[in-house]
Amino acid sequence: MAVPANAQADGIAGFRSARFGMTEEEVLVAIEADFGIVAWAASRVLQPVEKTTSLVIEIDGLVAGTGVVEIAYLLGYRSKRLMQVNMLWRQPPGALDGSARLARAAAVMMRRFALQRFPRDESVENTVLEDGSILLFRAGDDRGRIAIIRLKERNRGGDASKAMTSRDEGSWLRVSLIEHVVAPDIFRIEPGQF
Repeated sequence: MAVPANAQADGIAGFRSARFGMTEEEVLVAIEADFGIVAWAASRVLQPVEKTTSLVIEIDGLVAGTGVVEIAYLLGYRSKRLMQVNMLWRQPPGALDGSARLARAAAVMMRRFALQRFPRDESVENTVLEDGSILLFRAGDDRGRIAIIRLKERNRGGDASKAMTSRDEGSWLRVSLIEHVVAPDIFRIEPGQF
């Protein structure tokens, strides 16, 4: 995957042509420019609890040799503007080279973020989380935006009974680019409303 020319100078500003703060229409134009996918081909998913909207596409070969990745562009509840981008690679149980594909995608994404020279005292790497996933990388830029890379291997930690019945069955790699991690634009019950 080619690193945008402005990636080093701009920190975490979005993903490819899609920049934080864009409207839904602007994100759809960016998706078409980046991947040749027309607006009607992107799935529009409403999240019922957070009341956000996601524009979801699938791309094969975003990172060579890693298979299909689902990319979700999340638009805020109030602003209706781009606030987060998630990339998700899934490998079903029994995939012959699933772990190698996820490792390859993780390595490419980590190299991309390494070019941005995040402050070392604010970054986290290789931490096992309660659900058994590994936080491979987490760092922020000087504007408070963060990048996160998490890997979940099917046979690593967590509750095996949940893994067999959940959407997380199999292994996955998730890369998230988040504009406002402390105060995301999601629906909240205000004090006094409940």
